[in-house]
Amino acid sequence: MQLSSVFKHYSTGAGRLTVLRDVSLTIAAGEFVSVIGPSGSGKSTLMHILGCLDVPSEGTYRFQDLNVGTLDASALARIRNREIGFVFQNFYLLPRMSALRNVELPMVYRGVPRAERRRRAEALLERVGLADRIHHLPNELSGGQRQRVAIARALANDPAVILADEPTGALDTQTGREIMALFRALNEQGVTVVVITHDPDVARTARRMIRLVDGRIVSDGRVEES
Repeated sequence: MQLSSVFKHYSTGAGRLTVLRDVSLTIAAGEFVSVIGPSGSGKSTLMHILGCLDVPSEGTYRFQDLNVGTLDASALARIRNREIGFVFQNFYLLPRMSALRNVELPMVYRGVPRAERRRRAEALLERVGLADRIHHLPNELSGGQRQRVAIARALANDPAVILADEPTGALDTQTGREIMALFRALNEQGVTVVVITHDPDVARTARRMIRLVDGRIVSDGRVEES
């Protein structure tokens, strides 16, 4: 993933609002990166661009050698479904579906046969420590367990990248640490992980930390092992 001189503008009643300002960065395959900054710093907008949910107003974003700004909506949707897994603060699990069915859902959209979907979903739920909860509905799971289901769902189509937006924001401190330990373990298995957060402790779990202020990168460096 490579951003070069990226700006993002939005039109408002008062004129033009610039949310990202001259952002350039490269995230290599296999990295574990956190993006930290206060509310309004542009973190979520950056994640939307990295995740092909939005495109730059100026500058270029290249994902796997594709210039994202030149792609149409169907091409962007294909990248999101096949190459990027998303994890959000509020989980976004379908309440009437079991953990197993929630994890299967991205594979349904991709056309994976039913037997293969089930086999893979069961393996992913075991991978995140929920082999004994596969038939539970979301309201029968704790917050940490729901986030683990969301992580398993993000991994369903074997994506190149996991993007996590405030993944510990709805969790207590200890459960948040467990979720970040799971991201680190996934990264050690070769998954590229990018975590968006306002929490310094969460950010320091990554191996590289990028700090945003007012839409600009003000620091970018390795996290010292504690």
